[in-house]
Amino acid sequence: MRLATVFTALALSAACSFSTPAQAADKPWPQRPVTVIVASAAGGSADVLTRIVLAHLSKETNATFVVDNRPGAAGNIGMSLLKRAAPDGYTLGYGNINTLAINPALFNKLPYDARHDFVPVGRMFSIYNLLVVRAESPVKNVAELIALARKSPGKLSYAAAGTGSSGHMGGELLKKMAGIDVLFIPYNGDPPSLTDLAGGRIDYTITNASVAWPLVQSGKLRALAITSRERVALYPGLPTLNEAGLKGYENLSWGES
Repeated sequence: MRLATVFTALALSAACSFSTPAQAADKPWPQRPVTVIVASAAGGSADVLTRIVLAHLSKETNATFVVDNRPGAAGNIGMSLLKRAAPDGYTLGYGNINTLAINPALFNKLPYDARHDFVPVGRMFSIYNLLVVRAESPVKNVAELIALARKSPGKLSYAAAGTGSSGHMGGELLKKMAGIDVLFIPYNGDPPSLTDLAGGRIDYTITNASVAWPLVQSGKLRALAITSRERVALYPGLPTLNEAGLKGYENLSWGES
């Protein structure tokens, strides 16, 4: 994950990107709390990472930022609400690879135009996903997962945080490259999918490392691989899907405000 110097950049961009009545009167922005719409469930990767960035942004601007979680419809509900918000600098939004890049290609009609309805402030993060199973799963590595799926086509299931999410795209890419038949089950965010994974109701998931890794460290989940092309030092000992024979496999997520 790369948060780098985005905190300062966001602070400067947020202060300079909006023309507000307060600024017209030579008053500093903001004069009141700023709402930040996150088009996914509380506790998910988008929510967690947004709150981390906002904590730093709050220090830079001495402002109050209030997260408004609006999950549903693959993020389209929250983005539609953001589109209708007054352009006064007091409603920001979190957009990611799902809502800004995948959804325009996935849906024939959207309640927003990703290219023209929003003004980007700055990139918040780029992060890879993890392929994880429950801790008690007999599957110990990617090769065993693929072998099990080939042995029982259509019997295994995997989850992701919504249709069109980076985890969904990563899961379908895995199926295609490995030549396996696995049922996809979309969830309304990361928390419910990870709960069902830990409970054995689904077989595996591909989700953001920021959410999955703490559960791996606590022993609730087992990570089989990271979706980067090369190993990442932040996750020592975790192999890539490239190493499992899926040459060229890569799947990541990004978010911006």
